[in-house]
Amino acid sequence: MEWFEEIDKELYELGCEENLIYYYQDTGKSLDRERLSNISERRRELLLEPGLILKVKEAEKHREHLIKRKAELLERLIINANIEYDPVLFEIKNEINERQHQFDFSSIWETLSSSPNRKERRDAYLSQISHLEPIENLFRQFVTQANAISRRLGFSNYIEAKSYIEETDFEEIIDFMNYAIKKTEKIWQEFIEDGKKNIKDTPQPYDIDYLTEQKLEKIGDKQFGQDEIINTLKDTLSLFGLKYSELPISIESHNVPYAGACYPIKVNKGIRLVVGKLRGYDSCKTLFHEFGHAIYYCFCPQNSEILIDNHLMREIMADIWKGMAETREWLEKISHLSPDSIEKIINNHDLHKALWTRPLIREYLFEIEIFKNEKEKFSDIWNKVTNEILFFTDKTGVYSDWDFEHPLDIKTYVLSTFIVDTIMNFIRGKFSHILQEDVFDFLVEKLYKPGNTINYKEKLKSVGYQFRD
Repeated sequence: MEWFEEIDKELYELGCEENLIYYYQDTGKSLDRERLSNISERRRELLLEPGLILKVKEAEKHREHLIKRKAELLERLIINANIEYDPVLFEIKNEINERQHQFDFSSIWETLSSSPNRKERRDAYLSQISHLEPIENLFRQFVTQANAISRRLGFSNYIEAKSYIEETDFEEIIDFMNYAIKKTEKIWQEFIEDGKKNIKDTPQPYDIDYLTEQKLEKIGDKQFGQDEIINTLKDTLSLFGLKYSELPISIESHNVPYAGACYPIKVNKGIRLVVGKLRGYDSCKTLFHEFGHAIYYCFCPQNSEILIDNHLMREIMADIWKGMAETREWLEKISHLSPDSIEKIINNHDLHKALWTRPLIREYLFEIEIFKNEKEKFSDIWNKVTNEILFFTDKTGVYSDWDFEHPLDIKTYVLSTFIVDTIMNFIRGKFSHILQEDVFDFLVEKLYKPGNTINYKEKLKSVGYQFRD
């Protein structure tokens, strides 16, 4: 079916061009919104061409699995194009993106996480209001427009539309969140109680990052400088039979409003990682996560937009690399840390997991409530969910703006954190050591090469994880 291949090829080329624009933004250039708008419009022309959906529906009946599967995925891309590339929504997202890059989150984070001066932390936290207040109307427009388009397409709201697009089951995800809440509840309660003793007061939202950093003993700052982190990655690759110099992946450090990002400029030809300042073991794990994205793009189906895995599966595959750097095997073979430091990392694994995922669960439930109750005040929803999940109030008016640029994607970081533990245990039981060529070959064969020709749940079964019925 030539029309399939022509659409897929052009969508792929447009995606590469879009990635390049966002990469340039991370390296300090202005966001080319005009070109992004042109790319968005061309995507809409391709995917919303009259009669295309009828051809896709017919192809879904094809006996050949690959054609049938590509048709199913293309139908979801068509639904997505109606929403994500709606001109109003697209402009709102780019406006949010630009404002995020213009606001100095990194210095705020530095203060919140490291300053022992509580007033200084409070002032830094509240300074985010100057960023949020002028664009809250944009967030409101985004929610209202996304819901309205979703309803026109036959869904009850954007949540239902998003679930259909990415082939996830909303009720299943909520069940998983409840499971994660139960698994982390005791640790989080103890964390809040310890926080009260630490600051001699009830923790406030501007205390949490500082208390987290105090709770998680910093390990490996000397062993994990920027050069050392890059070298640990190269050493890990060599155990998998790979040479970093032979991979089409570059790593750059820039001042960005997040830990890192991966931009496939050309799949299997030019993949660029942008990370913040690399220092310490946590930065090492961040780099491994982003490299997990990059290595996927080296081996996934080539020159295809349709067959790229959904966001959830891509995050799980990236977190497998981060998960490797958290194992005893990797720490003992690669890290050059002392035995005492390794034991502390292993013993603190559940603590790390709870302190990382609990605030993310709060963000996901915040988003869900927003899309269900689009007229309710954002700060009221944020405070309500914060009380339920984090056990303290937050009436500051400061909430997460990341969720409006990447709506409902925050859930993937919770799911992947828990799922990867199961996958690592499966790999440990299947192979004599997790750091060997056979393990990498297994990941390529089961996860990377098939792309989205295999539904993500089937993929997860092949590496030891199954969603609960």
